Amino acid sequence: MKRVVTAVVLGFWVVLVAGGAALAGPWSLEGKTTVASRYIWRGMVIVDDTVLQPEVNLSRGSLALGLWANYEPTDATGHARQITEVDLSGAWSRRLKGALALELGVIHYLFPNTPSPATTEVYATGSWDGPVTLSLSAYQDVGHIHGTYIKAGVGRGIKIAGWAELGLGAWVAWGSADYCKGYFGVDSAGLADWGLSGQLTLSLGRLRLSPGLAWSSVGDEQLREAVSWPENIMAWVAVGLEL
Repeated sequence: MKRVVTAVVLGFWVVLVAGGAALAGPWSLEGKTTVASRYIWRGMVIVDDTVLQPEVNLSRGSLALGLWANYEPTDATGHARQITEVDLSGAWSRRLKGALALELGVIHYLFPNTPSPATTEVYATGSWDGPVTLSLSAYQDVGHIHGTYIKAGVGRGIKIAGWAELGLGAWVAWGSADYCKGYFGVDSAGLADWGLSGQLTLSLGRLRLSPGLAWSSVGDEQLREAVSWPENIMAWVAVGLEL
């Protein structure tokens, strides 16, 4: 199974690169580094201390490739000054009729310097961009977890000035029995998490400075009992450069 998943991921990347080479227009490259007060993922506290999260995104037309990592400068989890996660992603997106859009992608999760096994998710996201942006995403793990995670979100961007925009968002998500068993140890499907977020983006030429704040909560009562921190607040500052 591991070889099959690896082959799928590598093959997807090859298709993306080959397809991108045939598209008109230049490649767009963006580098970003985020300093966060904690690492919270889908309502779960992964690291309860400051983390550094660099990423690189390469896109051309409808195709995009991403490389993201989590670096732990402290000894909160016993991995001081180590990279404990690397995510490789590839996506294809297309604007459909009117304000509708579709994105298909794959994410391969690696956990170096930890005993956690690698896994892979494929996903599809549909969105509608109107006075607010509505989205519905489905993630299916095809590697270690085999679970399904479905997330519905709503967001709005408020232009404060030509160089400043405030983004507000809210989401709610459901996890299948396999998903909840894999991440919470609870063999029952239920409301996985929900939350609110806000981020201010300041654009200074090609430089982006983005401070943000998010509150999240594990949803189902059984899942809440399985974690140490069922409700969390995370703050961050991201610095990005578009090339």
